[in-house]
Amino acid sequence: MEDAQLSKLFEAAARNTGISLALPSAGMARHHKSRFLAMSEGHIWVESISNESELLDEMIRSGKPLTVDFRAGDCNVTFSSRVVSRDPEYCLGGREDVLVEALRLECPAELKSVQRRSHYRVRTKSAELSARVWRIARNADLKTRLTPDRELQTEIRDLSLGGMGVVFRGKDGQTPKVIDGEDVRVELRSENGVLTLDGRVRCPPVNSDPGTKLAGIQWTAAERTLQGRQTLTQLARLVAGIEREELRRVRLGLAG
Repeated sequence: MEDAQLSKLFEAAARNTGISLALPSAGMARHHKSRFLAMSEGHIWVESISNESELLDEMIRSGKPLTVDFRAGDCNVTFSSRVVSRDPEYCLGGREDVLVEALRLECPAELKSVQRRSHYRVRTKSAELSARVWRIARNADLKTRLTPDRELQTEIRDLSLGGMGVVFRGKDGQTPKVIDGEDVRVELRSENGVLTLDGRVRCPPVNSDPGTKLAGIQWTAAERTLQGRQTLTQLARLVAGIEREELRRVRLGLAG
């Protein structure tokens, strides 16, 4: 495990961070709330689940791993680990007068970290909103000429102050050649006018249906200039308006 990951795990254990434990059972997973207790000598101690003692003892015998999930800052962190033992009278913080049932887990080989979204996303299916997207060079200015051969056929799925979810469509049924991390310029058109923003494409590892590609576009550097901040203010109004319309449709039973 890398030093940065090990440090993140030590910090979570030291703070007794709340966690979720997923125990495999009959081809499914049983999820339980728990917390870190301590980390020492290459092992991690977590609070046990008292009503799952039989399943936990079976996991110790068989060596089946459980999955641990917790939050660290703006990330969700997950790892798998084998249960080494179960201690029904673990001394919390080394105090013999505070006993809890605990599990001793192997220290994982790696942590998987996924950043959580920090902006609320509104669905745009019912909104009068469209987008045009062009590939651009990194740090291209607003005077950059946008040519038809660099335009991507795009359908909006959702929108937020941090970015938008899209479907790229290829020509003649071919999957569009979109590269994760490439820069794009976006024109958002609504009844209130046109907003121009720069963004960076984020492609998931799993592809979508043939001829299309699901992706996200993360806005870049908009807050660094006065014009960019003004655009973000307009975008916030647009997102709020779509959210209000969606709530109205929900109240009227029109949302689908």
